[in-house]
Amino acid sequence: MSEGDWIEDEKPVEKSGGDLIQERYGKEGFDADAQKPLAPADVYRLRIVRFKKIEKSDNNKMMILEYQIIEPSGFEHFPISDVLCLIHPNATTQRIAEERLRSISRACGTRIVRESDFAEKEFIGTVGIKPGKSGELQNFVKIFHDASKPTPPITDGIDPFGM
Repeated sequence: MSEGDWIEDEKPVEKSGGDLIQERYGKEGFDADAQKPLAPADVYRLRIVRFKKIEKSDNNKMMILEYQIIEPSGFEHFPISDVLCLIHPNATTQRIAEERLRSISRACGTRIVRESDFAEKEFIGTVGIKPGKSGELQNFVKIFHDASKPTPPITDGIDPFGM
């Protein structure tokens, strides 16, 4: 089998007189280590798609929640996660986690009693951008909008709060 024969009934790829990677990214080429794309800061409908519990060797216990943007469409592939340090020796760290858990519960319009109650819950959230621990920028949910109160519209790229 010769090069170009591997796809049945297809012609081999022909060079088009230019290098698309250089055209798009310049002489330096594509940098696989560069910052990954982020969803713009905005208001989105999100769904809790995964949660897992992590126990550290020092008895710290945390829950990692992963959210998926479901509206507006086109942003579904941007990962957003939240770490809740629910059992931690630092009282402030634990209090912040409890406040976020309370906000998530209200945003979902439910009382979350156990981990399985997170499954597939949807909510409206204002998503922001911040540096992560490694310094790389990442999306995060800045505001969980209480489901019992009027929520801002999903605006497709324009943050109504100017955040």
